Amino acid sequence: MDDNKLNNIPNINMLYEYAMDNSEYIMIKEMFLSALFFNTASAMALRNIRIKRKSNNKDKIIIPNYFAVTFAGSGCGKNHSDSIARSIYKPMFEKFNDRAYTFFEARRDEKRVPDPRYLNMSSYFIPVTSSWQALQKAAQTVKDMDVGSVNVIADELADNIMQMADIFTKLKSTWDTGQSEGPLNVTSGGEAYFLVEDVVFNALLFGAPAPFELVPAKKDRLLETYVSGMARRSFIYHNNTYKKSENRNSLFEKQPSEFYDKLDKYILELRHFINNTEFITYPQEIRDMLLEYDAIKELERERSHSPIAEDLGSTKKMEKLLGIVATLDLEDTINIEHLRFVIEFTEALDKTAEETIEIKPIYQRIYNEIEKRSYTTRTEIIKSIKDITVKDLDSQMILVQEHANILGNSLIKKEYDGIVKYKIEKLSTTSLDNIIISINPDMRPTVPQGFIRKVGTFKGLADKIINADFRYSAGSFRNDYINDANYLQEQNLFIIDIDNDLTLEDAKNLFSGMTYLIATTRTHQKEKKGIICDRFRIILPTMSTFHLSPAVYSDMYMNVINSLGIEEADTQCRNASRWYYGNPDGEYWYNEGELLDIRTFIPDSSEHKEASSSVNKYDTSTYDAPASVRVDAALRWFLANTSKGNRNKNIFLLGALLKDSQKIAEPDWAGWLQRANACLSQPLSESDMKTTINSIARRVH
Repeated sequence: MDDNKLNNIPNINMLYEYAMDNSEYIMIKEMFLSALFFNTASAMALRNIRIKRKSNNKDKIIIPNYFAVTFAGSGCGKNHSDSIARSIYKPMFEKFNDRAYTFFEARRDEKRVPDPRYLNMSSYFIPVTSSWQALQKAAQTVKDMDVGSVNVIADELADNIMQMADIFTKLKSTWDTGQSEGPLNVTSGGEAYFLVEDVVFNALLFGAPAPFELVPAKKDRLLETYVSGMARRSFIYHNNTYKKSENRNSLFEKQPSEFYDKLDKYILELRHFINNTEFITYPQEIRDMLLEYDAIKELERERSHSPIAEDLGSTKKMEKLLGIVATLDLEDTINIEHLRFVIEFTEALDKTAEETIEIKPIYQRIYNEIEKRSYTTRTEIIKSIKDITVKDLDSQMILVQEHANILGNSLIKKEYDGIVKYKIEKLSTTSLDNIIISINPDMRPTVPQGFIRKVGTFKGLADKIINADFRYSAGSFRNDYINDANYLQEQNLFIIDIDNDLTLEDAKNLFSGMTYLIATTRTHQKEKKGIICDRFRIILPTMSTFHLSPAVYSDMYMNVINSLGIEEADTQCRNASRWYYGNPDGEYWYNEGELLDIRTFIPDSSEHKEASSSVNKYDTSTYDAPASVRVDAALRWFLANTSKGNRNKNIFLLGALLKDSQKIAEPDWAGWLQRANACLSQPLSESDMKTTINSIARRVH
């Protein structure tokens, strides 16, 4: 909030300066003002002060009560702001407590049993943990005392919100009508209802955001409460910093004695004003200005998609606050300065109220903290996010992982000497029209210069580069000089060089569900090391453009190779700065399907750990691996690349490949498929597997 805007009521600003002077930390102004208005409304009720709205026809009487819902993290001074505001009216509240005690004692019968309609109000302020019936009895008490109000407070709203439906209902009904009706359990037996009219209810509800972030049901209940009417009646403030305020004493000098002389004089005048005022006059011209303002704001509310848009900036709650602000200004007539103040205060809070219903889940805030740094420890996260424990943090990491996946990124976890560190590996979606590749027309193997970065279509790779007289690399390099030191860590192609093990047909089947370019190399079907076989490259566009260091890239490459179970793949290709020769005489084949999810293979990523778990189950199973390298590779590749999102599709493709294999007897392919499914972290159900196997048997020949 801009303090300068709210300095137009000097007395209110003086009280804020007083609060600041008596606080260890810089007190959030909006939070203190809400506590101040709540306590002032409670003090005004001690003299039954009302607002009289002047009109041409008939004056309207308005109860100047105040509802506040304030969200801020631990250490922000929520309770302290209320304590300081309450101290202003301490003698008045103490006098009420004495009077309430006398009233209660006087209404005991000869058996020393109190009247069941009344509450023994030892304090003017009633915790929200009190029962619905207790609030009703408090209403009857203050009504028959003909003084005071029912003032509901909550130190931590989240602790009680699931049980507060009845209390919220009562608060809403009394705010509108001043009537409180409810049941009474009469000691003589049976249940009766009694009505209390013209009673004032105030509410100051504090809450920390963290519990609502950790428990979605509490956030849902909060939203239900808002849309059912509490937002229209309440001034809602949300502190989105979640941090303890900056140390005030290091920035400000203590107020001089002259300030406290002026403050003491003002507080005495304020108490006197309240004790001697019956009405705050609300002129018609001020109301007209407020309605004109509301008409302008209505256009904004109509354009908003917020579920509480219609409730924010309610003129009815602003009219109530006008009377409270006038009282603090020692004026018995509302003026234009009071209106300006109330509008500015309301607008400041309305901006934050939207944040309250959009409280970010705790996993999202954890994700944001990890994203800020290269590697983040749990201690650093907890220090930045208040109100969570190590246990809370650890329990949320699976949701952090899922959130990263939704954004197309990956969560990396490492442990150094027992210290756990996290990192978000940022990935951007790959477009097949913007494939990165570096080419060099100089075919001399000893020349590292001249690798020019190009961006083009995946479909154009073969004709223009792969099957041409170029050297090429999937990476891009600083100064066009190819080595690991110059690797720019921006890549969306993955190249596997096959010298043995797999045939072209095997590779096509194995990668049938993916987008690929398979191109033969210069040694295809030529003698090499005494072997003549298919030799080719599998070029896969990745789902995301990844940014990995050369060391991490090397490990990732080997993870891909290992997942295929291919020992003879050219492991020299593991270098980020690896380049290849084009083959003008080669053949090539394109296929359209899914893009390679590189997150599955990034070392220490949650995706890789899950995939490795599935592959390890396969490796350690009690049954022997199939004799065919092709089938073994297919099984490994399936386990490494299958998740809940593509599970059905991949199981069908694997089953088709297994059934088509010449190395597996007819009934055995289904057994192998079921074993592979059992290795998944979330396998298909028995009935779904039966349906899939029957479908493969019918359609695959």
